Amino acid sequence: MCLQDGTYAESRKVSVFAHGLSGHGSVPPGEFKDGNHTSLKINDETGPWLYDSATDNFEYARTVGNRFTSFQHAPMAYDSSSDGIYSLGATELFIYSVQLNKVFRRALPSELHRRRDYGAAVDPGNRTLVIFGGVSPTQWQYLKTERGLPDSEFQKHVKKDTWLYRLEDDTWEKLTQSVQPPRGYPGSDFIKYTMVYEPRNGNILLRVTPIEDVTYDRSKWPRAETWTFNAYSREWKK
Repeated sequence: MCLQDGTYAESRKVSVFAHGLSGHGSVPPGEFKDGNHTSLKINDETGPWLYDSATDNFEYARTVGNRFTSFQHAPMAYDSSSDGIYSLGATELFIYSVQLNKVFRRALPSELHRRRDYGAAVDPGNRTLVIFGGVSPTQWQYLKTERGLPDSEFQKHVKKDTWLYRLEDDTWEKLTQSVQPPRGYPGSDFIKYTMVYEPRNGNILLRVTPIEDVTYDRSKWPRAETWTFNAYSREWKK
């Protein structure tokens, strides 16, 4: 499977992967094509897949009811307070309950539709999912390709906004802040933000390259920066 995203579920001590698509020589599960037993219809199993590193074993979750709809470059975040995994789809928020083995879907604000390569982490103490930046509507539109947009479109499509999702009441809020991290260069050659919750100080950490405009020569990229976000004070600090 190609273009997988994943996270670690502490409750079951497994890594959870989803969103991938077949390709590059892989043969996904499928079914007979049009009832003909000599021909197979390819059907991607987009997850979740559970990987136990202690036993080196993969298990297809076979969720009850809803399933993940594949959406490439969609990072996942684990919440220890609810034992849930959160990930953005094209127009929906996917919530996977590890213990119930169920996928729940919630509507997304229109500004987050088709958002990819974003940073995602959950503050379990404040019961809040934090989404930062990313690219919309596709991850390649600012690169020099025949289908791409001109470099002048970079800042329009590569975001540096912060969104909060309250787990308890299913509400979204876009923060307006004077201090915020740089937009970085997400989506270029599969680059994503590194964003995690740090339980010792209760902050969310973000690692990002301080870039605001198109910079194709990576030898000219500045050193990456570490930013912290506190869900209680709702502030970013470098």
